Amino acid sequence: MSAQRETDLDVVRGLAILLAMGWHFNGHDTGITPLDWLLWPGRAFGWAGVDLFFVLSGFLVGRLVMQEQQRTGRFDAKRFLVRRAFKLWPILYIFLALMALAVPWQTFAWQIGTHLQNYFRTPVATHLWSLAVEEHFYLAFAFLFPVWARHRGGGGTVGVDGLPGLVDRGCAAAPFYRGAAGH
Repeated sequence: MSAQRETDLDVVRGLAILLAMGWHFNGHDTGITPLDWLLWPGRAFGWAGVDLFFVLSGFLVGRLVMQEQQRTGRFDAKRFLVRRAFKLWPILYIFLALMALAVPWQTFAWQIGTHLQNYFRTPVATHLWSLAVEEHFYLAFAFLFPVWARHRGGGGTVGVDGLPGLVDRGCAAAPFYRGAAGH
Protein backbone atom coordinates (compact mmCIF):
# COMPACT_ATOMS: atom_id res chain seq x y z
CA MET A 1 0.00 0.00 0.00
CA SER A 2 1.47 3.31 -1.02
CA ALA A 3 1.57 6.10 1.51
CA GLN A 4 -0.35 9.06 0.14
CA ARG A 5 -0.13 12.42 1.88
CA GLU A 6 -3.40 14.03 2.80
CA THR A 7 -3.04 17.79 2.67
CA ASP A 8 -5.95 18.44 5.01
CA LEU A 9 -4.38 16.26 7.71
CA ASP A 10 -1.04 18.01 7.17
CA VAL A 11 -2.84 21.31 7.80
CA VAL A 12 -4.28 19.92 11.04
CA ARG A 13 -0.82 18.65 12.02
CA GLY A 14 0.69 22.06 11.26
CA LEU A 15 -2.00 23.80 13.31
CA ALA A 16 -1.32 21.44 16.20
CA ILE A 17 2.41 22.22 16.00
CA LEU A 18 1.80 25.96 15.97
CA LEU A 19 -0.61 25.74 18.90
CA ALA A 20 1.75 23.62 21.00
CA MET A 21 4.70 25.88 20.23
CA GLY A 22 2.57 28.93 20.97
CA TRP A 23 1.67 27.49 24.34
CA HIS A 24 5.26 26.76 25.29
CA PHE A 25 6.87 29.96 24.01
CA ASN A 26 4.29 32.58 24.99
CA GLY A 27 4.46 33.09 28.71
CA HIS A 28 3.70 36.80 28.65
CA ASP A 29 3.09 39.82 26.43
CA THR A 30 6.05 41.27 24.53
CA GLY A 31 4.78 44.85 24.72
CA ILE A 32 4.69 45.03 20.93
CA THR A 33 0.99 45.14 20.08
CA PRO A 34 1.08 43.61 16.57
CA LEU A 35 3.35 40.80 17.77
CA ASP A 36 1.23 40.18 20.86
CA TRP A 37 -1.85 40.01 18.63
CA LEU A 38 -0.15 37.36 16.46
CA LEU A 39 0.99 35.38 19.50
CA TRP A 40 -2.35 35.54 21.32
CA PRO A 41 -3.83 32.31 19.84
CA GLY A 42 -0.88 30.32 21.16
CA ARG A 43 -1.30 31.77 24.64
CA ALA A 44 -5.05 31.35 24.65
CA PHE A 45 -5.53 28.04 22.84
CA GLY A 46 -2.09 26.46 22.64
CA TRP A 47 -3.01 23.77 25.15
CA ALA A 48 -5.24 22.30 22.43
CA GLY A 49 -2.22 21.52 20.24
CA VAL A 50 -1.32 18.33 22.12
CA ASP A 51 -4.98 17.32 22.30
CA LEU A 52 -5.20 17.81 18.55
CA PHE A 53 -2.15 15.58 18.07
CA PHE A 54 -3.82 12.89 20.18
CA VAL A 55 -7.02 13.09 18.16
CA LEU A 56 -5.14 13.03 14.86
CA SER A 57 -2.99 10.10 15.98
CA GLY A 58 -6.03 8.17 17.17
CA PHE A 59 -7.82 8.88 13.90
CA LEU A 60 -4.90 7.77 11.73
CA VAL A 61 -4.12 4.66 13.75
CA GLY A 62 -7.79 3.77 14.05
CA ARG A 63 -8.26 4.16 10.32
CA LEU A 64 -5.30 1.86 9.60
CA VAL A 65 -6.70 -0.78 11.93
CA MET A 66 -10.22 -0.47 10.51
CA GLN A 67 -8.85 -0.81 6.98
CA GLU A 68 -6.88 -3.91 7.97
CA GLN A 69 -9.99 -5.37 9.60
CA GLN A 70 -12.10 -4.71 6.52
CA ARG A 71 -9.41 -5.94 4.09
CA THR A 72 -8.41 -9.14 5.91
CA GLY A 73 -11.35 -9.78 8.23
CA ARG A 74 -9.07 -9.68 11.26
CA PHE A 75 -6.79 -7.45 13.30
CA ASP A 76 -3.26 -8.63 14.13
CA ALA A 77 -2.61 -7.01 17.52
CA LYS A 78 0.92 -8.40 17.75
CA ARG A 79 1.88 -6.95 14.36
CA PHE A 80 0.23 -3.66 15.33
CA LEU A 81 2.22 -3.38 18.58
CA VAL A 82 5.51 -4.41 16.94
CA ARG A 83 5.04 -1.77 14.22
CA ARG A 84 4.30 0.91 16.82
CA ALA A 85 7.36 -0.15 18.84
CA PHE A 86 9.68 0.06 15.83
CA LYS A 87 8.27 3.47 15.00
CA LEU A 88 8.65 5.05 18.46
CA TRP A 89 11.14 3.14 20.55
CA PRO A 90 14.44 3.43 18.64
CA ILE A 91 14.69 7.21 18.98
CA LEU A 92 13.33 7.09 22.54
CA TYR A 93 15.98 4.63 23.69
CA ILE A 94 18.74 6.57 21.91
CA PHE A 95 17.49 9.66 23.75
CA LEU A 96 17.51 7.76 27.07
CA ALA A 97 21.05 6.52 26.46
CA LEU A 98 22.25 10.06 25.74
CA MET A 99 20.44 11.36 28.82
CA ALA A 100 22.11 8.70 30.94
CA LEU A 101 25.45 10.27 30.02
CA ALA A 102 24.36 13.61 31.50
CA VAL A 103 21.97 12.70 34.33
CA PRO A 104 22.02 9.75 36.74
CA TRP A 105 19.84 7.18 34.97
CA GLN A 106 18.24 6.02 38.23
CA THR A 107 16.28 9.28 38.35
CA PHE A 108 14.35 8.65 35.13
CA ALA A 109 15.15 5.43 33.26
CA TRP A 110 12.58 3.01 34.61
CA GLN A 111 9.70 5.50 34.47
CA ILE A 112 10.38 6.59 30.90
CA GLY A 113 11.59 3.21 29.66
CA THR A 114 8.34 1.58 30.78
CA HIS A 115 6.13 4.53 29.73
CA LEU A 116 4.95 5.19 33.25
CA GLN A 117 6.32 8.70 33.70
CA ASN A 118 2.82 10.13 33.71
CA TYR A 119 2.18 8.15 36.92
CA PHE A 120 5.65 8.24 38.47
CA ARG A 121 7.18 11.66 37.94
CA THR A 122 10.70 12.18 36.75
CA PRO A 123 12.88 15.23 37.41
CA VAL A 124 13.97 15.28 33.75
CA ALA A 125 12.40 14.79 30.32
CA THR A 126 8.96 15.66 31.63
CA HIS A 127 7.84 16.33 28.05
CA LEU A 128 7.72 12.60 27.41
CA TRP A 129 4.42 12.24 29.32
CA SER A 130 2.56 12.52 26.01
CA LEU A 131 4.52 9.59 24.57
CA ALA A 132 3.43 7.54 27.58
CA VAL A 133 -0.21 8.42 26.93
CA GLU A 134 0.22 7.43 23.29
CA GLU A 135 1.73 4.08 24.30
CA HIS A 136 -1.18 3.50 26.70
CA PHE A 137 -3.58 4.19 23.83
CA TYR A 138 -1.79 1.68 21.59
CA LEU A 139 -1.89 -1.01 24.26
CA ALA A 140 -5.54 -0.39 25.09
CA PHE A 141 -6.44 -0.29 21.40
CA ALA A 142 -4.61 -3.54 20.66
CA PHE A 143 -6.48 -5.34 23.42
CA LEU A 144 -9.89 -3.66 23.18
CA PHE A 145 -10.36 -3.43 19.41
CA PRO A 146 -10.56 -7.21 18.87
CA VAL A 147 -13.11 -7.47 21.69
CA TRP A 148 -15.14 -4.64 20.17
CA ALA A 149 -14.88 -6.19 16.69
CA ARG A 150 -16.12 -9.56 17.97
CA HIS A 151 -18.93 -7.86 19.87
CA ARG A 152 -19.99 -5.99 16.73
CA GLY A 153 -20.14 -9.21 14.72
CA GLY A 154 -21.23 -8.76 11.13
CA GLY A 155 -19.08 -11.35 9.41
CA GLY A 156 -15.74 -10.08 10.63
CA THR A 157 -16.06 -6.53 9.36
CA VAL A 158 -16.37 -3.53 11.58
CA GLY A 159 -18.29 -0.38 10.76
CA VAL A 160 -17.72 2.99 12.30
CA ASP A 161 -21.24 3.30 13.75
CA GLY A 162 -20.15 2.03 17.18
CA LEU A 163 -16.84 3.85 17.18
CA PRO A 164 -18.16 7.10 18.73
CA GLY A 165 -18.99 5.23 21.93
CA LEU A 166 -15.50 3.74 22.05
CA VAL A 167 -13.95 7.17 21.42
CA ASP A 168 -16.21 8.70 24.06
CA ARG A 169 -14.97 6.21 26.66
CA GLY A 170 -11.38 6.93 25.64
CA CYS A 171 -11.92 10.68 25.93
CA ALA A 172 -13.44 10.21 29.37
CA ALA A 173 -10.07 8.82 30.48
CA ALA A 174 -8.11 11.75 29.01
CA PRO A 175 -8.47 14.07 32.04
CA PHE A 176 -7.16 11.24 34.19
CA TYR A 177 -4.06 10.95 32.03
CA ARG A 178 -3.55 14.69 31.91
CA GLY A 179 -4.03 14.98 35.68
CA ALA A 180 -1.59 12.17 36.34
CA ALA A 181 0.97 13.89 34.16
CA GLY A 182 0.47 17.23 35.84
CA HIS A 183 -0.42 18.96 32.56
